Amino acid sequence: MNISGVVVRSAPENVSAVCARLRESGLCEIHAVEESTGKIIITIEGESVKDETRKLEQIQKIKDVFTADMAYAYSDDDFTKENIKSN
Repeated sequence: MNISGVVVRSAPENVSAVCARLRESGLCEIHAVEESTGKIIITIEGESVKDETRKLEQIQKIKDVFTADMAYAYSDDDFTKENIKSN
């Protein structure tokens, strides 16, 4: 499983509408909203990097979203026994 934190930006006057669209999309979970700056913090989950990328691209196309950029990413694959031994 992959989980990524994403910062979504919109105009402050559109934050409520963008949050509603994000919730309706079923693509992510909203964790924080800063209405005065238009910043929304979300997480997306996927079975693969490709799945997460697809979801991020869909979020970027939501009406009134200026940007949606990954801030961090986590993958279960990063912590497999093989990967831990090689580090």
